[in-house]
Amino acid sequence: TQARGPTASAMFSPDSLEGRQFLELESTLLAVIADRVRQAVSAETGLTGQWRDKIYLSLKPAESAGETVTIFSERYRDGWVYRLTLPNVIERRQLVRALVNAILLEHCNQNVRERSIEIPAWLSEGLTQHLLATRESELMLPPPRLAAHGLRFQVAQPAAGRARRNDPLAAARQSLRAHRLLTVEQLSWPTEEQLSGADDSVYFFSAQVFVKELLGLKDGKHRLCAFLDTLPQFYNWQTAFYRVYDTEFAKPIDLEKWWSLQLVHFAGRDPGEVWTAGESCEKLDALLLTSVEVRKSSRNLPERDAVSLQTILSDWNYSQQKNVITAKLRELELARLRVAPAITPLVDEYRTVLHSYLDRRESTTMSLTVNKSAFLSPRVVTREYIEKLNTLDARRKSLRAELAAVAAAETSHPVAPVEAR
Repeated sequence: TQARGPTASAMFSPDSLEGRQFLELESTLLAVIADRVRQAVSAETGLTGQWRDKIYLSLKPAESAGETVTIFSERYRDGWVYRLTLPNVIERRQLVRALVNAILLEHCNQNVRERSIEIPAWLSEGLTQHLLATRESELMLPPPRLAAHGLRFQVAQPAAGRARRNDPLAAARQSLRAHRLLTVEQLSWPTEEQLSGADDSVYFFSAQVFVKELLGLKDGKHRLCAFLDTLPQFYNWQTAFYRVYDTEFAKPIDLEKWWSLQLVHFAGRDPGEVWTAGESCEKLDALLLTSVEVRKSSRNLPERDAVSLQTILSDWNYSQQKNVITAKLRELELARLRVAPAITPLVDEYRTVLHSYLDRRESTTMSLTVNKSAFLSPRVVTREYIEKLNTLDARRKSLRAELAAVAAAETSHPVAPVEAR
């Protein structure tokens, strides 16, 4: 990435700046921010492809608060070239949006010769809002100060760890109190008014939640990367999307149903009551156990003990199992509204396995009464689902260890300010 251009300041009226966050750019600062945005996009989406084409960043003197960023792409024999012309005083969101668009275009166009790919608005806007909500303190460096021997500026990083522990959807929740999040159709076909933020940024927040929930699916980062890699093969993003997410959304109606459910979950979350990652692991551990009374002998009083779901499936009769599992499903549904985002996919998988077990056991009972020759032994089904639960338990143990290691690293190795000369 290369940057060049003037560093002159622009004059704005106080009214044009009210309620908006602007940044004054110069060439070196812009190049550093652009590289940090590129690294953040890679970290959040899992993009690891080779950086092939050049993106030229040019600054021009800003004349008003409403100036747009021009992105020009051109194909040469050896690849694509992208040129971004930016005002040297720019709104922070507008800057990150332009850089995100250019980075996604560079990745998607690497194997395209004839036409530039169109990045869907919900992806670029949602990813932009997500980066600002989770990494703004890492991306937005303070403007450099002139000194006797050149440029000097502080790299402000210490707040990054604290920012990640805050609720990244706080602004979206606040917006939801006054507006409803948009439907899939509205996200797919935004108006100019929505893309300008004139709708109180409802489109930005809706896209942010949509992207975050897609990343929260099983193999979410891998799926999103596959979607970006598949985009060049089709003329519209919808075909590429359903090709990649076919196991989750076989038809558009499946995506609508899933998104409606996510909106219900999102509306039900109280950001002040969301558990930390450590608390989420402890709550899930306790939820997956069932307290029972156990009498070790006829002479002893019954004692309280906790049994696993695997024990219930292997030792209890189906009527007792069904009552306990139905109750566990309700508890998991409620817990999903409060667990940390990193734990949500695991909660969903436990729910899926338990729902599937009940369905399979019901079908074996029906097979026995209707067609004995087609009867599948409950023992076979039980063994299959005990193995699935064992696999999930192993993943839960591994995830708990990973989260504990991250928390310990943040505590023992705080990031110190760095001075660049």
